[in-house]
Amino acid sequence: MNTKRSSALLISLLLTTAVFAQQPAFQIEPSAEKLREHVSYLASDRLDGRRTGTTGANEAARYIAVEFSRLGLKPIVQTGKKEDISAYLQTFPYVARVTVGQGNKLTLSTLSRTLSVGSDWTPLGFSTSSRIDAAPTVFAGFGITSSELKYDDYFRGVKGKVAVVLSGTPDGDNPHGQYARYEDPR
Repeated sequence: MNTKRSSALLISLLLTTAVFAQQPAFQIEPSAEKLREHVSYLASDRLDGRRTGTTGANEAARYIAVEFSRLGLKPIVQTGKKEDISAYLQTFPYVARVTVGQGNKLTLSTLSRTLSVGSDWTPLGFSTSSRIDAAPTVFAGFGITSSELKYDDYFRGVKGKVAVVLSGTPDGDNPHGQYARYEDPR
């Protein structure tokens, strides 16, 4: 029995050694100075904050792709061209900005008043484009429903009505308040 354990241990060690022996050695030793150069460039004002879709972000991505290629890292998508850095880059759809369209209007017929976009009310970027005529409204506080907190701003019911909600939470601007996770209008 002791021989079986010793044999199993020896086989495990040999297999582990064989696996590690097959791993290619990383030839480039990172230095603190080289890392500082990379971080300094990527965080520099030259890249203008690297906001998605900007020239600075594209330049940062190109810089990183060139470094990956220089280090010999293999991209997931192989193009067959040795110096093709585009193989390290992946495009994705991104909405940079949402603007208020023409004709946004909110009129409260009971008050005979049209509210101004931007100061009295704001359509949200994920709102649908539609027209709602003569719809009943209901005030729904901050628009929060939480069974955990025993809180429901929709207790009056909103089906078939336009819910008017306040931005923020009952906690005010406290990022650590009990309602903070419900602050996103979505």
